[in-house]
Amino acid sequence: MQWGGRQRAILGGPISGSGGLHVNIEQPAGNTLNERTLLLQGAATFTGATRVEGRNGLTVSGAGGALLATSGVTLLVGSQLQLDHRGEAGASFNRLGDAVPVTLHGTTLNLIGASVGPVVEAMGVLRGGSGLSSVSLQGATGAATDPAVALVPASFSATGGGVVRFSGRQLGTAAPGTAGVDSVLFADTVGTLAQLVGGHDANLDSARRARSAAGQPD
Repeated sequence: MQWGGRQRAILGGPISGSGGLHVNIEQPAGNTLNERTLLLQGAATFTGATRVEGRNGLTVSGAGGALLATSGVTLLVGSQLQLDHRGEAGASFNRLGDAVPVTLHGTTLNLIGASVGPVVEAMGVLRGGSGLSSVSLQGATGAATDPAVALVPASFSATGGGVVRFSGRQLGTAAPGTAGVDSVLFADTVGTLAQLVGGHDANLDSARRARSAAGQPD
């Protein structure tokens, strides 16, 4: 399936089959990224690849929006994938399949929490391709006391000179699930930690303690 709408659109029904999803179009001048977003609000069980490019955005949201079985998500320069847990049926709802890999090429992955409780979003390998990309975690309303948000990639790899910046509220400074504290927890840290460098306010020792307290491998 290819979507090339010039304005924001909502896809509320399910998508299934062996094909994939391609979000791309040459956009007219003056449109903002938010105006060029496809909102996926139904359960997508298709098994092909998902590709977003051309300064377009894909937002997985609503009561039942999910990318469950896609073979992988690739985001090209200027695009965005937003996993939005606001308005969902429950905080344990899965927006992305636990084994789905995501590759970033100078782009953005946003994870927004729920107001009904902590969110833990597991995924496959997170790959930093070319360019500078960002992974951002944030609470549902922006308040300091919003329930915690955690992203759990299977592992992390950076190739082609790519750099990925991680950001969130008090990132890794307390045990996962603590209100107002976000976490990035790598299920496989053997090769991952060697690729991480602490920047401003980064505290890898605190992140390790948080993983230990939650029973996560270090």
